[in-house]
Amino acid sequence: MNTTAMYYRYATAALAILIIIAALFFGYRRAGDPAEGSSATSTATSTLGISQSDLEKLPVGGAVNTGAYTIERVDIPTNLPKYPDYKKPLIFSADLTADARAFLNTKLENTIAALDANPADANAWLSLGSTRKIAGDYKGAAEAWEYLGKLSPKVSIAFNNLGDLYMNFLKDYPKAEASYLKAIALEPKELGAYAELFSLYTNFYKQGTGSAEEILLKGLKTNPEAAVLRVFLARTYKSEGKNAEANEAY
Repeated sequence: MNTTAMYYRYATAALAILIIIAALFFGYRRAGDPAEGSSATSTATSTLGISQSDLEKLPVGGAVNTGAYTIERVDIPTNLPKYPDYKKPLIFSADLTADARAFLNTKLENTIAALDANPADANAWLSLGSTRKIAGDYKGAAEAWEYLGKLSPKVSIAFNNLGDLYMNFLKDYPKAEASYLKAIALEPKELGAYAELFSLYTNFYKQGTGSAEEILLKGLKTNPEAAVLRVFLARTYKSEGKNAEANEAY
């Protein structure tokens, strides 16, 4: 069994239509269970003007023009972290209209198709989380974005999204804190996570521990010109009766 999962993209130059030939996936995962590898053979090569054996000889990134089609071999990684069931139905909030549900189900179908084609598609996992969150399927959204965080661990967007989800919807404040701190570690110049953590520490979690002040000072150390963090810090000092510190912060 081939250890590298591949797929072929077929594009007709005349009609500008991209045709995905699912039967040409070899060493790819079964659509019903992408976490397990399986071999697949194609019965469609006779219509392409090139044999299966010739297709398999193409290197990754290689392409061949058959006249009607250009066939390119693209690598899909096989060593992906184990991912959640992206095909499970949406769980809807009771107040969503029938039209909204239909729209979100269509979005889900499109995302499923994208992940069937390439389970390493970070944008599809991001979209899956957004679709589930809008539907009211918060645990499903968390699964999608947690996986995105594993798939793209150096990109902060999944962790910012998880911070908001855990803080404002799932009310899991330790996880919200951990998510925002991860986002800050990846993007220390982005102010949003500092402000959200300040809100978390002020309103929900670790109140009275000095954590709210500490996160603002941490943000200002990296972003000394951040006016919004300075205003939050001054107001914090003011509420604590530290007028001299408040004036200095302003």
